[in-house]
Amino acid sequence: MELKIGIAKAAQHKRLESYETVEIVERPQGKGYSVFLCDGHLNGKADKHVSNVCAKKLMDSIFDGVRDSVALRAASDHIYSQYQGKAHVNVTLLSLDLSTNTIVISRNNPYPIYYYHGEEIRTWSNDSVSLGVSHRVEPTINEITIEPDTIVIAGSDGIFQAGGESGYDWDIPLHLL
Repeated sequence: MELKIGIAKAAQHKRLESYETVEIVERPQGKGYSVFLCDGHLNGKADKHVSNVCAKKLMDSIFDGVRDSVALRAASDHIYSQYQGKAHVNVTLLSLDLSTNTIVISRNNPYPIYYYHGEEIRTWSNDSVSLGVSHRVEPTINEITIEPDTIVIAGSDGIFQAGGESGYDWDIPLHLL
């Protein structure tokens, strides 16, 4: 099996680094890999530190062998407690689970996930709540079987807001073909 992970990050608003944090973690006992994208906000503004705090909490939980849903709930409670509800983090967590032969796609992010396989593009954009807005935040989870030539695409707000100020609303699935 070959796993390819592509990450593209760009600084916004003349900053040297982006506000998002992306991490790749090998799951315990070689049972797979997890990739997560954390986009933190504090008092309504993008915040790299909040992204890093969330990423560290997720990394620690996954390293300890915790399931994705539990790791996301723990990170949410941690962010909520540490920032007293003034911060939130949009998170997408993709896990390749070799013990079940599945890709687990977990979202606490208002932006959709795109799944491409066999000339078909699916969009998952079910309701999702950002981490840290309250206690007991639940992720939305989709699980698909690992198959050759499967592509899963996730992004943060910058992807979905690109061109908006110029009046250009681009169709992401159309660009995937």
